Amino acid sequence: MATIAGVEIHVETESPAYMVNIMTHPVEEGLAITDHVQQMPIGLSLSGQILNPNASEKRDRLRAAMNSGELVVYLGRNSAYTMLISSMHCDHTHRIANGFSFTMELIETRIVRVLQEASLETDPTLTATAEEGNLGTQQLEQTGEEVYATIQDGDTFWGLSGVFRTTVSSIQDLNPGVNPLTLQIGQKVRVT
Repeated sequence: MATIAGVEIHVETESPAYMVNIMTHPVEEGLAITDHVQQMPIGLSLSGQILNPNASEKRDRLRAAMNSGELVVYLGRNSAYTMLISSMHCDHTHRIANGFSFTMELIETRIVRVLQEASLETDPTLTATAEEGNLGTQQLEQTGEEVYATIQDGDTFWGLSGVFRTTVSSIQDLNPGVNPLTLQIGQKVRVT
């Protein structure tokens, strides 16, 4: 038995993934050169079953945590803290009467602290900047009551939600056609 976000689940397989990003650069002759190695977030793949008559309530709770960008704690054979649920797949078959089997992907997340809040005036043509700690400067545009951010390298809905004091689900609702996993540098997304 294991728990994730306070929900009891039966996990059959835990597969942690430890990765680094190795930066290489081509040279005229011979092997490419490497100038640094960057640690990547830890990933954790889970598979198992969610059982008993309230299995659908547990599934809904986990989906809500995933959709809202809630940081979750996983306690099983491995322990994982400050994780986001990046995907969850459920299989409802005739072999499991009171529940279903699942696979789930978790990814380690670090929270950025906001050093300075963005302040916008009511001028509809105003462009302002908001400090994002180590992420750089975020470009803003305000059109009436709507505020848009221009995506920069490394931006995520999670990071934007912290900067603009909103939620991931609110940003998703304001941008129904935008896939948060494929944000493009220079793309504009509505944040309020």
